[in-house]
Parts: sequence; C-alpha cells; structure tokens
Amino acid sequence: MEENRGMVFDESFDTNLVDEGDYEVILKAEKKTLSTGKEKLSLDFKIRSDVEQKFANKHIFDDAWQDKDNPYWFDLLKLNKLIKTQKGLPNYKIDFKSVDECILFLNGIACIISVTKEFDEYTGQDRNRVKYLSYRPSNHPIVAAPTPAVESAPVDAIDDDPLPF
Repeated sequence: MEENRGMVFDESFDTNLVDEGDYEVILKAEKKTLSTGKEKLSLDFKIRSDVEQKFANKHIFDDAWQDKDNPYWFDLLKLNKLIKTQKGLPNYKIDFKSVDECILFLNGIACIISVTKEFDEYTGQDRNRVKYLSYRPSNHPIVAAPTPAVESAPVDAIDDDPLPF
C-alpha cells in the first residue's frame, strides 16, 4: 500500500488577490531578458511573515523596464524610490557602478508598498498592482538571526619551560 504523504495548503497558496492596502515586504530583484530581446527588472515583493499582517508569504510582482535613453539602466525613478527606503540604515548606498550592483543592493531590502486592484484588459481579470512610487521605509527592520556561540576547548595553562627554538 502506498504511503499517504499529504499536502499542506495555507492562504499563501491562494490564487485570489490580496486586499488593497499597505504591506511590509521583502524585495527580490532579478534582471530578465524577454524573447523579444527587451530587458526588465522583475521585482518580487514577498509579504513578510515575521510582521503580523494578512496574506503573509504571498507575492506581489512589478517590473522596472529598461530605460529608453540609457539601455544600461532601468526605470531610474522607480529604483531611486526603492533605494531611498533604505536611507539611514547601515546598508544604504547611493553610488552604483552597474545595474547588477544595484540589484545586489535591492535583494533582501524591507520596505512598505501600497497595493491596489486594477482590471487588466490583456487578461480580462483583476490583478494586484503595486501603486506606482508608493514605497516607504519599513517599520520593522530585518533582524539577522543570532549566530550560535561556539564553545572552545579550555586553554591549558602556559608552560614556563623555555621554548624549544
């Protein structure tokens, strides 16, 4: 007889939209190239589970498209607004040498986004949209997990004998 391994579902797997409102999120940014050759930054905002709020662990997606005037950069207004949410925090940075360095900085930042519901004519369905340029600093900075203490062996008493060399 085959073992029943079961499956667990919670509201993070729900395909319904999140309610309109403000959410504490963690950002994951990734550069993607479309089949047309056009590039974008895919912004994946994961609703934080370490902050008490509805829809924990659900994802809200947004894009920052390649800048028309400077193909080496993406939507500078949107990226600058995201970067400014970190001002005053220890990892705040203002000068990036490349978009890849900017992506490294953006990955893992905590911020607040405002989410709305909009009708998408392409799909014919409602979808969540991050309110344009609504990013604000998080009220709950990410706390790094404490590193476990390492126990060392006791140090033997120092021998007063002269060293062999």
